[in-house]
Amino acid sequence: MEIKIRGWNKKVKRMFYFDELWICSEYDSLALGYSGGQNEYRLHAGRSGLPSDDLSTWEFMLFSTEKDCKGKDIYGEDIVKHHRGVDVVHWETDGWRVGNWEPSYLGDFDCEVVGNICGLPAKLKLI
Repeated sequence: MEIKIRGWNKKVKRMFYFDELWICSEYDSLALGYSGGQNEYRLHAGRSGLPSDDLSTWEFMLFSTEKDCKGKDIYGEDIVKHHRGVDVVHWETDGWRVGNWEPSYLGDFDCEVVGNICGLPAKLKLI
């Protein structure tokens, strides 16, 4: 299984994608990193080079391991369009769900990612 995490930084209103996850022994904490392309960054308890090391300014989302109908990765908190309408992808104890439909497992839907809830005004998050 592939583990990917993305983080929305509320301070700069930007999404960061992380492809590495490890235990940082220097700070005794979980650390995230990205090393693809020319941009490289790390997020851990010490100096990171990112807009903020303060975890309260971050909202993290886990990759669902599913892709949409166009091959785009689907993460928790993504907004997807499907045959029943538009819903938010979320995790429940038994798996990834789309909205409150029954059945609503993510793998049961042919859907397209049309956005995510990060940065939206609170009243728009009630889809």
